[in-house]
Amino acid sequence: GPTPPNPAELLGSATMRALLDQADADYDIVIFDTPPALLVSDALTLATMVDGVVVVVRASSTSRGMLSRLRDQCGRVRARIIGAVLNAARPTRGGYFRQSQQQYEEYHSQLNS
Repeated sequence: GPTPPNPAELLGSATMRALLDQADADYDIVIFDTPPALLVSDALTLATMVDGVVVVVRASSTSRGMLSRLRDQCGRVRARIIGAVLNAARPTRGGYFRQSQQQYEEYHSQLNS
């Protein structure tokens, strides 16, 4: 059919709520793939109606500032972030993962001493 003038209104409609209720009754897990939350309001609208949000970030292009903004926006609409997926991470010798491992080992050794 024709594109509605405000598609975000469809996500907040009683029909969408009924669809979510039916999916919840019929299935154990329902996953919605949305456009990027910082670019389109659809994701945050839907986030208010589901049990939790899994944030997908690209290691090479998603900044901490963007993640902080997303966290704040989710907090404002009371969306619950339950996890994250890190895409395009490139572990290299002496790179990010090595530093994280060293910090973990230092922390762990402090706990055990």
